[in-house]
Amino acid sequence: MSLDENEQRQLDRIERQLRREDPTFAFTLDGGPDQKRRRQWRQLAGRLVGIGLVAMLIGLMAQDGLLSFGAIVLAYGSLSVAVGGVMMLRHRTHPSERSSAPDEGS
Repeated sequence: MSLDENEQRQLDRIERQLRREDPTFAFTLDGGPDQKRRRQWRQLAGRLVGIGLVAMLIGLMAQDGLLSFGAIVLAYGSLSVAVGGVMMLRHRTHPSERSSAPDEGS
């Protein structure tokens, strides 16, 4: 359900007034650079975990000895999953930063 023109103008006016009266609060609602950086780290961590899982599967399929190519790929995949998991935990969204609005670019 979209707003009619009058409601949209009123909403824009309220937003401008809020930004004038309390720019720090408005900046917090925008997310700020910290939240954007944290989201970028989470995305990178998710990709790293995905690549690690694929590498682990390839390594398991190609493994035929302790020091084989498959074992090396499996070790790389395991390390990638572990590093990605740690990155996700370190850069998770704090409850105070969560909102009901979806992330941009998702």
